[in-house]
Amino acid sequence: MEWVWGLAVALVSAAGAAFVTATVQSVKISVSERKLEALLKASNRYTIIWKSDLSYIHVNDALRNRLYSLGRNPDANFILSIFGNEKTVDNFTPSALLVAALNENGVDSVFSAAEGENCYVKWRSETVEVKKTVVLIISEGIDETEMRYVKSELYEQRRRNYITEENFDMAMESAEIGIIYISVDELPRVEISEGGKKMLGFSDNEELMLDDLARKVYSVDLNSYQIKLKNLLSGISDTLEAEIKLLIKNNDYHSFMLKWRGVKDESGNVTRITGAFIDVTNQRERYNLYDGASLVDPMSGLLNRRGFMDKGSALLSAIDEVGGNAVMSSIKIERMMKINSIFGNDMWERLIKCYAEGLVKFSSEKTVIGRLGTDDFALIMGCKEPRRDIERLTKELLLFLENSCNDNILPANLKDQVRFDAGVCVYDGVDDVQTLYYKANIMLYASDDIGKEVCHYYDDSVEKKIHDRELIEYEIVSALKHSEFELYYQPKISFKTGEIIGAEALIRWNHPKRGLIQPYEFIPIAEDVGIIMKIDEWGLRQACNQNKYWQIKGYKPIKVSVNISKVQLYKTDIVKTIKHTLMESNLDPKYFEVEITETMAVQDIEHTIDMLRNIKKLGVSVSMDDFGTGYSSLSAIKQLPIDVLKVDRSLIYDICENPASEKIAQAIIEMGKAMKFRVVAEGVETQEQWDILQRLGYDEAQGYFHGKPLATADLERQFFMQ
Repeated sequence: MEWVWGLAVALVSAAGAAFVTATVQSVKISVSERKLEALLKASNRYTIIWKSDLSYIHVNDALRNRLYSLGRNPDANFILSIFGNEKTVDNFTPSALLVAALNENGVDSVFSAAEGENCYVKWRSETVEVKKTVVLIISEGIDETEMRYVKSELYEQRRRNYITEENFDMAMESAEIGIIYISVDELPRVEISEGGKKMLGFSDNEELMLDDLARKVYSVDLNSYQIKLKNLLSGISDTLEAEIKLLIKNNDYHSFMLKWRGVKDESGNVTRITGAFIDVTNQRERYNLYDGASLVDPMSGLLNRRGFMDKGSALLSAIDEVGGNAVMSSIKIERMMKINSIFGNDMWERLIKCYAEGLVKFSSEKTVIGRLGTDDFALIMGCKEPRRDIERLTKELLLFLENSCNDNILPANLKDQVRFDAGVCVYDGVDDVQTLYYKANIMLYASDDIGKEVCHYYDDSVEKKIHDRELIEYEIVSALKHSEFELYYQPKISFKTGEIIGAEALIRWNHPKRGLIQPYEFIPIAEDVGIIMKIDEWGLRQACNQNKYWQIKGYKPIKVSVNISKVQLYKTDIVKTIKHTLMESNLDPKYFEVEITETMAVQDIEHTIDMLRNIKKLGVSVSMDDFGTGYSSLSAIKQLPIDVLKVDRSLIYDICENPASEKIAQAIIEMGKAMKFRVVAEGVETQEQWDILQRLGYDEAQGYFHGKPLATADLERQFFMQ
């Protein structure tokens, strides 16, 4: 179903994101604030994020401005007017409204204005999160107003001219709208009705090819048009529906609505294309009065995105002429969705206006200021010293906002919450406004990772890091499919015999272009994009199969250990997965071990204890990894059903030089032996470390002294073929 929102699912599954929690009637719903905001900004359709009890409603700018143009407000009555009926309006229940909203065929709505203008929207909805009786919903609407106009015009044209496949020639001669016919052969020929040719300035007897039509398309729209046409010609799409600008006979561009259909033969090949194009310039201009053609944002009174880009370009041109300096700043208001949830829409609008007032108040005359998103502002400022001037402005703005929290303008308890981040890019005479804004935004959205300052200045290394992460996000989804992941094995050596008795399986990404990628580079991203569970399952299965294969080849049996992730432990039936994997590989459970970290284990210790007990019932041993780095080590190992303690390398690395480290290592082994644990020392890198740990009575060593993580073939050569 094309309306399933992969992005919306990611909002609630992304690990490591900053979460905002909204409490509604004792029901706690958590969603990623920045990703919800990104969704509202990214969608070029109408978007509503709302709760089924109508306690929370948030709309994107496109819908907000559209409603204002029609004299409507994005409130509970608005939601009921879309998804409600007589029953739900008179006797409202969240469940009845939810059922209506999730209609698989979508929901049609009509907004009417005082002057009689109607807006027709088709809505589709998906649930994002369910907590008890309250559901968080995302609804997306497509404005079909113009398409309905097109359909009505087509209907009238068909009614007047009886347009069918049989009398198409007659329709081509008499149609007032543009009728098009494309024969698909080696050189696709285009036939356009007489009215259509007049509109576009073609002569009646002119033989037309597809390239002739393409030359009429406005350059900004050309790429999109060509992609859609290619998909239609190849059969990927059955229809082509688009609004593009075409050059008409008086050398001006008009907006046209295209609706074309591909006709296929018995083999499924497209043989011809038929359809219409209708001039919707007048309708578009009327709708755009509020939706983009106007240069002013109606709420803040600042420039909107289009106005900001236009005025900003003019300012940069003026600065170039006199050889001055300029700076771009992209400003993101913090916690706005949280404030909106707690204080309501009225306070949200007051706060937006307060930020706008402050920006205007403390900016110089040579400044262009705009509101470019729901909670996003931007400014371009001509100045002598960019860094000094932008930092002065942000400090004055913050002070102004804090002083406004006096219960007259804003509530006093907002004083500690009226914060913002600013991404800054200094103009060097090269970049245009759009590029400057892009660079400033990079620093703005990277601010969580690079410091607590208000202003974050553009750094191309940060852009490269973000670009690399985006590439990994894009490619990691297909990495499993193309067998790009690989397990390396780090040997565990017995202090008694000096022989290999086990190995830890460690995942690597063997990227076809970038080479070997370490897990710390891609595992957090895999968690964010939601593919980590599939990677975990693959690693578990691969380790068991490989160990069984070594045994089949006649090598000495060893125990292979696999790290269990937090997602596996808390969000999957890990016991069932291990049991199935062992049966599938026919591996004896005594040769398999799972490792968990202490920090992960104590997050929900009762759940962890239950899971580990069930794992041990399978005959699998359990190891606590990175022991000594957690915050409740002794209380954790006292309760957890584990077999092995793996002492973290941070307690081993200076054992030769620091007597205190040796005392700690001795205390751990004595405690471990008293509790009948097998104790493994991690990070053993020298002969001196080995000698001390052997004297203290440690069972196993793991580290570079005997071997770094090795590919399967290398491990076999070094430790099995001796």
